[in-house]
Amino acid sequence: MFLLTNDDGMSEGFRLLKSAAESMGGARAIIPAKPRSAMSKSMTFHKVLRLNEVEPDTYTLNGTPADCVAFALHDRKLFPKKPELAVSGINEGYNISEHTIMTSGTLGACFEASLHGVKAIAFGCHVDRHA
Repeated sequence: MFLLTNDDGMSEGFRLLKSAAESMGGARAIIPAKPRSAMSKSMTFHKVLRLNEVEPDTYTLNGTPADCVAFALHDRKLFPKKPELAVSGINEGYNISEHTIMTSGTLGACFEASLHGVKAIAFGCHVDRHA
């Protein structure tokens, strides 16, 4: 099973990613309850994190993208076994410079997964809202 997350919350990019992951054999998602862009690998301390199921196999967490990954990897009810892959995105924008890579919440989620021995990949796409 795949772990899905992002830094944009319930976005169009997330819905596309979830649909693709489901067609490949199953996914469970924990995403931030609100957009949390540019959070890098920030973690929440001294605050209660609340998980809410918003649709089947999709949960929101009042934390950062890295919090979402850490929560998933420590909750054996949601993930009885370690996910085979963490997938983050689809980010609304490219993360291709050193600056955006290091500040991206999308990539921060991947960094957190990697620290726990889970392979991770991030996706991003530039969206031209004026076209």
